[in-house]
Amino acid sequence: MAASAAIILPGQTAAATTTPASGGASIYQDSTAGSPKFKDSSGVSHPLGGLPGYIDVTTQGIATSNTGAQNSAALTTLVGASGTAANGSVIFFPAGIYQFNGAVTVGTKSYIFQGVGANRAGSPATAFTELQMITSVVGFLTLTDNYWYTQFRDLTFTAATNQTSGAVVAVGNNVGVNFFNVGIQGNGGTWFNGIDFTGANAANSTSIDNCVIQGFTNHGVIINSNGASPTFIGVNIQGQWGTSGQTALSCMNIQKAGAVQIDDSDFIGANNNLLINPIVATVVASVQVTNTYFDNSNGSCLKISGAGATVRSMFVNCTFTTSATTAGLSAVEVSTTVAAGAQGIDFVKCNVFNTFGTTGTTNGFLITGAADLLISDCKVAGWTNGLNLTPHTTAAASIFQIHGCIIGTSGGFGVNTVGILLNAGAAAYGALEIEGNNCSGNTTALTNNLTTNIPATASRYRITDNSGINPKGAVTTPGVPTAGTVVTNTTGYRIQVFARNGTTAPAAIVVNGVSTANHNATITLGGNGIVLDPGGTIAFTTTTVSGWTWIAN
Repeated sequence: MAASAAIILPGQTAAATTTPASGGASIYQDSTAGSPKFKDSSGVSHPLGGLPGYIDVTTQGIATSNTGAQNSAALTTLVGASGTAANGSVIFFPAGIYQFNGAVTVGTKSYIFQGVGANRAGSPATAFTELQMITSVVGFLTLTDNYWYTQFRDLTFTAATNQTSGAVVAVGNNVGVNFFNVGIQGNGGTWFNGIDFTGANAANSTSIDNCVIQGFTNHGVIINSNGASPTFIGVNIQGQWGTSGQTALSCMNIQKAGAVQIDDSDFIGANNNLLINPIVATVVASVQVTNTYFDNSNGSCLKISGAGATVRSMFVNCTFTTSATTAGLSAVEVSTTVAAGAQGIDFVKCNVFNTFGTTGTTNGFLITGAADLLISDCKVAGWTNGLNLTPHTTAAASIFQIHGCIIGTSGGFGVNTVGILLNAGAAAYGALEIEGNNCSGNTTALTNNLTTNIPATASRYRITDNSGINPKGAVTTPGVPTAGTVVTNTTGYRIQVFARNGTTAPAAIVVNGVSTANHNATITLGGNGIVLDPGGTIAFTTTTVSGWTWIAN
């Protein structure tokens, strides 16, 4: 069988076997024996060989044996404002620990920063690629604005001393800055921020996959961009690196965003594991989160606040819990004050458990400033108040829907002291629907403080079909109306109306605007009564009714 033809790489005049051809690429294919592989001029094999613009940093004065100053200067020479590396180059770091003592501003070009793997706990650091900052500087890498599509792959960034400002990577006004299998960790010191997506286009068309971000004191990830549309898949952000008094501010701080998607991730151990905090006159337009664990926070695990608006955000199949370090914590807190507030915020099939037994007055959900809030098919257990609900300060802004949840013993965790606490607040609810929930077993299933500020439209105030809450029993029965006077059920509960006839001909009844036949047999006390849903109406065509009683189901 004839020998296979050698592969000729771009820029080569012949297939090289021991050294690159004159004028050829810095990487050549060695096909002298066995499977072909790529090597550099020193004979070292590399995984990305053959790519145009591939640069091994060890040929550029960057070495594991250098001082931090030597490596910082050499990296600036390579990728800085007057960098020698061509646009689109692969900047390859072979395995080992490279120390730096100065921040580097990447110039007006886009690069792929490539290592051989992110260091993981229990693995020798020298088997992977580690870029280590050994002095306190203002961040590490800053990307010059408007040069897009830089990537970081298979690298670990570590800090050997505490950093008090800046970020490991400050993305700036750049689209498509992606991170794949990247680690950000402490190593004797801490970072201030991990990745900072601040700029008009920052985090636009961006992927962050299979990354670990920890060992920081401020924020693991900052998103502050109207154009932000990042996806986070399989990302672990851990804000707790030492004692309980050393908890970082947040795993992720979203101040402005177009759309943020988080899937299959872990956010652990910060004061707020996820902080959505838009500043005045700004919007976080959408945060979509699935299959993500928000764990062991030292404040509200998820906090939506700020002077701007957070809208169209959904959490599906997520878990929220707090630490036992500080008393009186809440798993989910929504505390916006502006009229636009938090709109269209949905929690579906989430677990909200007081896993670590946080003491004091705790809340599964603490809602004091939201509109259009849906909690559906969730489990809420072990809190002082499972759901603590107060309407927004803007009248009729809050539309709360609580459907199909288990609010009480579930997931191996105990009951709530109060399943649902309804507060009147400073303004009326727009709508309040609590239907089809299991609130059994709590010390108190429902504490309803709504004597005022209930929804103005009676049909939008519904507390029905909840085990542990319904049937309620007797409610205040209004006076018997005169003929033709319409009475509306404003109690929020489904009512059975039992009426007694007088001595004259029995009354005809109009229910929800529909005139019925004579109901003498069914409205007598002890009969089945007339069912009147929340917002339903009833009237009598004659004055023959001598009395009636309302019983809430």
